[in-house]
Amino acid sequence: MSLSQAAIEVTVVGGYLGAGKTTLMNHILTESKDPVAVLINDFGDINIDSELIQSVDGNSIALTNGCICCSLVDGYVSALEELRCREPRPKRIIVEASGVADPASVAAYGHAPGFYLNAVVVMVDGANVMEQLNDSLVAQTVAVQIATADLIALNKKDLLSDFTTVRNELKKLNAEALITDCTNSEIDLDLLFGSEVVTKAAVSVEMNQFDSRSHTSSDPISRQALTEWIERLPD
Repeated sequence: MSLSQAAIEVTVVGGYLGAGKTTLMNHILTESKDPVAVLINDFGDINIDSELIQSVDGNSIALTNGCICCSLVDGYVSALEELRCREPRPKRIIVEASGVADPASVAAYGHAPGFYLNAVVVMVDGANVMEQLNDSLVAQTVAVQIATADLIALNKKDLLSDFTTVRNELKKLNAEALITDCTNSEIDLDLLFGSEVVTKAAVSVEMNQFDSRSHTSSDPISRQALTEWIERLPD
């Protein structure tokens, strides 16, 4: 796929509560060889070594290794646009989805102008995923997250009593995804950002195009005429 040099790579990290998403974000920030930008839901959840912090500016933290950590307090669109306009711009952005979100909905932002989607990575709590999939309150959420993934990271491998059973269950839910295992969310970053992971969403998702117009009139507006005009608009 031919990509503009100006396009910024976007990787989405999803997974249920407690799966290790924020720990992975911290791992990326401290271990990445290239400057990256990380978008997280809450600064208070991430543990950044104070010696790595170069400056704090509003909703962003600049690190001495060139990485940037930004809060999603103002939403995905605002955070991505701020990074796109930043100089120098980051080569890649890692976006943390909330613990109950469908990562596919977040991945759609990776198709916005100026960006391209690298992959959807879903963290799985190896110690608790079988219980979650049998819990009527959370099973659907967890299953949908796993089914969305391009890369499944089976975390907490050290706490697994039956690795094969869990891995087979993940394969049933998503036969196409690449599965890797890890402890403390320490994923090989060459795998995370490499070409080995095939992105399903990059082929099938197309962003809707929106436009807006405004009109000011000193004369009264006919309700009927306005309704008829709206009904003539394309779907």
